[in-house]
Amino acid sequence: MKITYSRILMWLLIMSPIADNINGYLLLNGISSSISIIIKTFIFMFCIFLSLRITTVKKAFQIIGMLFFFIFQIIVFAFSDSGGVAYNVSALIKLLTPIVIVMAVRSLSVNDRNITVYINTIINFYSWFFPISLIVPKLFNIGYATYDGGIGNKGFYYAGNEISIVMIIILMVEVVKYKNSKSKANLLNFLLGIISVLYLGTKSVYISLLVFIVVALYSKQNINKKILNFAFITPAIFFGGWYVINNVAFVTRNLETLIWKYSVSSTGIINFLLSGREIQLSNARKLVYSENILQKIFWGIGSNTAENELRVLIEMDLFDLFIRFGIVVSIIIIGFYIKYIKRVMQSRQLLCIIGISLVYGASFFAGHMLFSPMVSIVLAILLLKFEFALEMAERVF
Repeated sequence: MKITYSRILMWLLIMSPIADNINGYLLLNGISSSISIIIKTFIFMFCIFLSLRITTVKKAFQIIGMLFFFIFQIIVFAFSDSGGVAYNVSALIKLLTPIVIVMAVRSLSVNDRNITVYINTIINFYSWFFPISLIVPKLFNIGYATYDGGIGNKGFYYAGNEISIVMIIILMVEVVKYKNSKSKANLLNFLLGIISVLYLGTKSVYISLLVFIVVALYSKQNINKKILNFAFITPAIFFGGWYVINNVAFVTRNLETLIWKYSVSSTGIINFLLSGREIQLSNARKLVYSENILQKIFWGIGSNTAENELRVLIEMDLFDLFIRFGIVVSIIIIGFYIKYIKRVMQSRQLLCIIGISLVYGASFFAGHMLFSPMVSIVLAILLLKFEFALEMAERVF
C-alpha cells in the first residue's frame, strides 16, 4: 500500500474521535491525558504544511496573510492578557482547524483523485463509530451522564452539546445513506444511530431525529400517504413500546427532567429552549462592554480573559466568538461557513439542507461547535463531501 499525504491525513482524521474516547475514558478514571490535544494539534500543523506545500503562490500568500493576522492578534493579547497566551493560541487553533483541513484537502485534490474516496471513507467510519461509542458505554453502565442525577448517557464525551451536534450530523448521514440504498447494513447503521441518540437524551437530537424521519418519508414522490402513515406509525408504536418497556426508569427520568426544567427551572418557553443563555448574554454585554468598547469590538478580549478572568461563557457560538476575538476574526470564520452553507443549498437535497440548518441552529442557540475541534472536524469533512459531490454533478452537466 502506497503511503501518500492523503492517506496520512485520512488516518489522522479517523484517529481523532478514537483519541477523544481514550482521553474521555482516562479522565473518567482520574488520569490526565493530552492524547486528544496532541492528535488535533498534529492534524492542524500537518494541514498547514500541506496547504503551503501543494498550492499556488496566490493561495500561499492568502494562507500566510491569514496566519500573520492571527499571530499579530495573539501578540496584542499577550500585552493585554498576561499569562493567557497559550489559552488564546489553543482557542484560535480550534477555530481555524476546519479551515486548514479544507485548505489541505483542496490542495491534495489537485494531484490526488482518490481524495474523494478518502473523504467518503472517513464519513462512513464516523457514521458507525459515533453511535457505537455511545451505545457500548451505556451497555456497560460507564461513561458520563448527560444530565445531573445520572440522566442520559454521553459515553466518554465530556460535553453533551458537542456530541449532540455531532450526532445531528451523523443522523443526517445515516438517513441519507438508507434513503439512497435500503441495504441491511445501512438499516443497521440507522437503527444504531436511533438507539444512541435515545440514550444520549438531549432536546436537540430528539427533535432532529423526528424531523429527519418525517422529512425522509414524506418527501418521496408518488407514494400512497395512507400506506406511508401505516408503515411509519405501526413500527414506531411497536419500537417505542419495546424501548419504553425495557427502559422504563431511563425514559421516566428523562421526561421528569425535561418537565422539571420547563415548569420549575425556567421562566418561560424562550428561557427553557435557550437554557437560560439569554440571561448570560445580557450579563456579558454589561460586563464586557462597560469600557474600551471600540477596541473590544475590533479585537475582542481573548479566550483567556473571557473564560478564566471574567467568567463570560454564553454557550452561543456567534456571541462567544465575537466577545473573544472581535469583528475581524468573526467575519473570517463566519464567512468560511457561509460559503459552504451556499454549497449545501445548491445541492438542493432537502434532508441535507435541513440537517445543516439544524447543526447551525444548534451552534447558534446552544454553542459548542465553533470552539469544539471534534464537531468542527466532522462538519468540515461533511462539507467537503458536499463540495466534491456538487463539483462532480457540475462536470456531468
